[in-house]
Amino acid sequence: MIEPLEAEGVLVGRNRELLEIEIDRFIVLEHDHMIVGCAALCPFPGTRVGELTCLVVHSDYRNTGCGDTLLKHIEAKAKIRDLKNYSYSPHMPLTGL
Repeated sequence: MIEPLEAEGVLVGRNRELLEIEIDRFIVLEHDHMIVGCAALCPFPGTRVGELTCLVVHSDYRNTGCGDTLLKHIEAKAKIRDLKNYSYSPHMPLTGL
């Protein structure tokens, strides 16, 4: 799901090594044992601020609430980490989630 969007320039490219290093920042959404979405929360060191990154929903599952579910989990993760603010840098608008 991520690679085609990286190739299009919609998502920032991440190599496998970086994904493995940052894997604890990601959450995934599964349906029938298939990953249908993911998102990551990247806190800025030394602050109470983070960034929502890599929000992706499989094209077959868009407009079904999967993106909303991912966002709710990111919000909960931010609250647990006591982040007071988080943002995202969209290359494309958050539509069809």
